[in-house]
Amino acid sequence: MDDNFETDTPALLCSLEDNIEAEMTVSLLQSAGIPVLRKRHGVGDYLKIYMNMSFYGMDIYVPSKLHAKASEILAARATSEQDYVMDEETELAIQRYKRKNFIKAWVLIVVIGPGGWAIWALWTFARNMLMLIAQ
Repeated sequence: MDDNFETDTPALLCSLEDNIEAEMTVSLLQSAGIPVLRKRHGVGDYLKIYMNMSFYGMDIYVPSKLHAKASEILAARATSEQDYVMDEETELAIQRYKRKNFIKAWVLIVVIGPGGWAIWALWTFARNMLMLIAQ
């Protein structure tokens, strides 16, 4: 834990649902010299370790003495982002990234979950039957 958190209590700065936005916010605060604690919602910590992503969002905490400075930084970013218009290519890239991660999560749920073996067995049976028919 950072020295600032040992001498000061953590204060909730914001709660973000989008993993990309949360990581960008953490990076922005750290580049300004503000230490950050992350707390993911639900099983988000486990998903972050296992799949390097989480769909559950994140709470961002900063030392209470630096809360005002961190709030100003986020307010300045929000003002500058209002002037930013995302081009179509970037928007499509973000949508592809989110879709890919969503598909990965569902594949893992199906494969690891209780129905995963049944689906695998049905797929294997169907594949073998198609091979026999094709002969």
